[in-house]
Amino acid sequence: MTATELEPVTVTDVEAVFYTNDSTVIYSLPDLDKEILFSGLEEGLPIHVTGITDNGFFRVDLGEMTAYIHGAGLKELQ
Repeated sequence: MTATELEPVTVTDVEAVFYTNDSTVIYSLPDLDKEILFSGLEEGLPIHVTGITDNGFFRVDLGEMTAYIHGAGLKELQ
């Protein structure tokens, strides 16, 4: 496998709102080795979750883009 390939992941569609925490990092793809889009976010920001992957990431809608946050970076209640 080359560095640009991604292991296939299964995404289950959901509609939910979760909140950022002190571990939130937003990635371009559901893989800890992929591009980091945002980190160091304020805790407690609402995030629109549109899916859950089988490798522990949440697919999120950021308005103009879709991105991914590992489950450790989100919490259910503010």
